[in-house]
Amino acid sequence: MIELNLSNQDGFLRNWNITKTFIKNGLGPYLCKHDCFLNYLNIFGCCIGFQGLYELVPALKKNKSLLVLNIGNNLLNGDLSARKIVTILNSCKNLLELDISENLLKSKGASQIITALCEVNKEQ
Repeated sequence: MIELNLSNQDGFLRNWNITKTFIKNGLGPYLCKHDCFLNYLNIFGCCIGFQGLYELVPALKKNKSLLVLNIGNNLLNGDLSARKIVTILNSCKNLLELDISENLLKSKGASQIITALCEVNKEQ
């Protein structure tokens, strides 16, 4: 599989609530497989929240194929969510595009993410 689009961009709420259980027991284990060739994952607007992000990060750390990740509009807010996004940036060296738009990250969290982006760019 190369692309997985579970987004709710069309407004029909088809995947409005991808649960942390789905991420932990379904999507996460798939991303951890050595033969996972997923390049593009779009879960925009699926309301995963911090708990879903918390379950997703360990799988992303093990995945070596993902190039594009869209976690925009997922009720991610505050410093804890920002720290998890920083973890994604620091662990997923192959990631070329990360969409975190339409989340309510505060100034401190945004600063942490910008700092991590600058560090990742220095390494490349």
